[in-house]
Amino acid sequence: MEITKILVPVDFSTCAAVAVAYAAELSRLLRATVQVLHVTHTEASSSNNGGGVEITTGRGNDAAKELERLVAAFRDEGYEIGSKLRLGRPVDEIIGEAADGDYDLIVMGTRGNRGLTRLLSGSTTEAVLRRSTCAVVALREGSHPCRTILDQVDTAPERGDDFRR
Repeated sequence: MEITKILVPVDFSTCAAVAVAYAAELSRLLRATVQVLHVTHTEASSSNNGGGVEITTGRGNDAAKELERLVAAFRDEGYEIGSKLRLGRPVDEIIGEAADGDYDLIVMGTRGNRGLTRLLSGSTTEAVLRRSTCAVVALREGSHPCRTILDQVDTAPERGDDFRR
């Protein structure tokens, strides 16, 4: 399987930042493109003007600024990373973007919640893992996946592997 397009959904958490860093390093190794996606959860509410549905974006403008700050930090380091903001239910929008954009890989952070916390809050990452038609890498908060990638590349010539193609 050749990986040329990587999607990284983010919620601006620490584990999401780890996922962006991981995807950025992968993009260099694989010569792939990276798109960072943030989904602003929308709420449908009744409107007083004829009973239609009004979409409330909540933090839409703040999210756009935060997304641009996140991506700019990686661009400043020389990575070619795009960004996209979508409105809707996060799982639906992530799956939709992955399909619409014909991505080969989704890289996401996960907090690794268990038990009652997971039951009450749900897991966006788990739902994406179950519904995605492309490969998904889930990274736990506190992991250091970039070190693993770099260690593999550093030792690749000794083993005869070529991750850089």
